[in-house]
Amino acid sequence: MTTTSKKFSEHIDPEIPKERIIDALKSSNKLDAAQATALYKLRNAVFEYQRLMGTSHEGLSEQMTNETHRMTQFIIGDMAAQFSEQNEFIKNMFSEPLKILEKLHDIVLMQSKIPQEIPDGEYLEDPDETEPF
Repeated sequence: MTTTSKKFSEHIDPEIPKERIIDALKSSNKLDAAQATALYKLRNAVFEYQRLMGTSHEGLSEQMTNETHRMTQFIIGDMAAQFSEQNEFIKNMFSEPLKILEKLHDIVLMQSKIPQEIPDGEYLEDPDETEPF
């Protein structure tokens, strides 16, 4: 039920009956109440829309974080595999020359007749009998 709180002057046009003015004021109050209700519903709809936008933003942010993490893990795994392949390639490239150098070292030691191992504390020559420069 609406109440008439608007005031009107006592000096009214005699052609317009007082009841008609009161009906018009009551209608105006009903329109004001309807507008207030519509604004309240609109405000609630805006708040709901903001809440949904926040939820959507959180979901989008989480999805972007997950996708970024997945892509980072993929790139790291790919790089690790490439480094492993390159490491194996480098090991294979240098293993043969190292074997050849070790064989050359053994041949040089055998040809020079230098003992391969000298016990601790012993010398090939007596240090006292060495010639001065």
